[in-house]
Amino acid sequence: YYYNIVMCENYKNDTFKIRSLNISDYTSGYFELLHQITGDETTLSQTQFEQFVQNLGEDHVVAIIISVTRKKIVGTISIIIEPKLIHNGCNVAHFEDIIVHTDFRCCGIGKMLIDFAVDYSTFRGCNSIVADCSSHNTGFFSACGFIPNGTRMTQCIDPNINIWLK
Repeated sequence: YYYNIVMCENYKNDTFKIRSLNISDYTSGYFELLHQITGDETTLSQTQFEQFVQNLGEDHVVAIIISVTRKKIVGTISIIIEPKLIHNGCNVAHFEDIIVHTDFRCCGIGKMLIDFAVDYSTFRGCNSIVADCSSHNTGFFSACGFIPNGTRMTQCIDPNINIWLK
């Protein structure tokens, strides 16, 4: 997928490409992007990262969006397809870890990622999508056609690593 529709002046001439995460992204700024929401420095070795990427498949896709013009990863989304026994065995998609680089926010990059993920989920036969987001991001998801549905609850298994309280 290639895109060049961006809603801000600074990047109007950029071309963007969405593709799957690959092994070479270990040294391409992917962890810098993740750091923008986690605050954590990467603790994965290159071997661990390669194993993670190799274990991805049709039911777990990590997509990235790259500014081809600037040779920079500017966004990511994780798509997890869950087969269900209810609803006649349809699939449900879960969207997580949706991140847009701070320099590219409010430019339509997040919408490109969501549109890609919705298209992929539709192709995979999903009948619904669950988007995991923080309360301060609900406006963005509403603008993308999502509606509030319930309350998300979490339980931290390791009390020394509570990622939701950061």
